[in-house]
Amino acid sequence: MKNHYVRDSHGCSSSGIGKWLCTLALACGLGGGIDPVSANDRGTFPAGVSDGGFPGYAQLGYDPLIQAVFIINDGEWAAIPFYRDPTCVPADFNLIVQADVPGAFSCASTVEGYLTIFDNQGGGFHFHAKGPVDGFPLPTVYFVKYAELQAVIQDGVLLIGELQSLPSLKTGRATFFQDNSGASVTDVSYLHFHADFRAEGYLEGDPQYSSFLMHLTAGGQGLHSSKDFLSPQLTEIRFGK
Repeated sequence: MKNHYVRDSHGCSSSGIGKWLCTLALACGLGGGIDPVSANDRGTFPAGVSDGGFPGYAQLGYDPLIQAVFIINDGEWAAIPFYRDPTCVPADFNLIVQADVPGAFSCASTVEGYLTIFDNQGGGFHFHAKGPVDGFPLPTVYFVKYAELQAVIQDGVLLIGELQSLPSLKTGRATFFQDNSGASVTDVSYLHFHADFRAEGYLEGDPQYSSFLMHLTAGGQGLHSSKDFLSPQLTEIRFGK
């Protein structure tokens, strides 16, 4: 990974963290590049179709700082929370890429919230999303066996059809959904990271279970080894009747 920024045609840096933070800024309409964004610049986003919010569809994808695919999991099950309705994810879109700008913004967000970009030792952000929102569908959370998901992404591609066809798929509709996460970063590492992601609700058409609860808490610092940024990590996934 390069340690300097090369500007692209949209004003974003092409290095990993520069492009990633710039995408977050674009997501909430904070401007074309991270460099000019002032401290504590906050953008809110509503539910529905707009040019704001998370610039992808689901919380699953490649993180350039840990150089790995980030998947919420407890070792047995993986949880894939959707910020937008899965039915409008393009059939040929690779979910591992995660960001789809501006394509994702034509897909209605089922959550609302805000994103704050701040300038602190290189940059940082705080993201907050919550649902359900009156007048919009309940947020969707897919659950699949972690081993199944790992096997299907070995080729670096995960299409929505592949995810939906996994034998273990359980479809959850969240009656409570909240994502609070943030980090301070350099170009090569997280300095500090925290995440608190909670969702609970009911399962559709499951013969064994009728409800679910998912909770991820994570925090730490990357220092020079950003792969350790989720240390310690606690993920709880439970199904009930």
